[in-house]
Amino acid sequence: MSSTITARHRTYRVLAYKTETLFIDVAARDEDAAVDRAEKLWEAGQQNLFHALMEYRPMRFEVDEAATAQLADVTNDDRARWAKRALSSFSRDTGSGMGEEGLHDLLCDLGHYAHTIGIDFAVAIERAAETWAEEIIEEVQSTGNRTAPEGAAEGGAK
Repeated sequence: MSSTITARHRTYRVLAYKTETLFIDVAARDEDAAVDRAEKLWEAGQQNLFHALMEYRPMRFEVDEAATAQLADVTNDDRARWAKRALSSFSRDTGSGMGEEGLHDLLCDLGHYAHTIGIDFAVAIERAAETWAEEIIEEVQSTGNRTAPEGAAEGGAK
């Protein structure tokens, strides 16, 4: 990522409309009980137990204008405030603190969570670092209020 980004980035909510068939194998006494069990698993947040019957591709993409408009006013200060609330809640639950050690523990535990739901955490971290760098550079260029932290010019990599 170059530090010579000149275009202003904006967050867009993009909807991907798709057709997908998932399946789950459940033991049940009859069809109705099987369907009921599958619905309960889905509603309980166990979607990771379901498997794609076939590969699928999104059929169309479009920007959700209403959601994009709501995202337009989000600042890096808003993002930092949200992260602070998440870290504060985690710190209360674990006693890890609000500093570097608490952040380290939260990121580590997010990795464990990602693993349980089948997300490649290393890819997610890399993507997040790139997005963070773009947002910081954009803020520096548009407001001049901050100096970009070390690593921002390199796309989040130190």
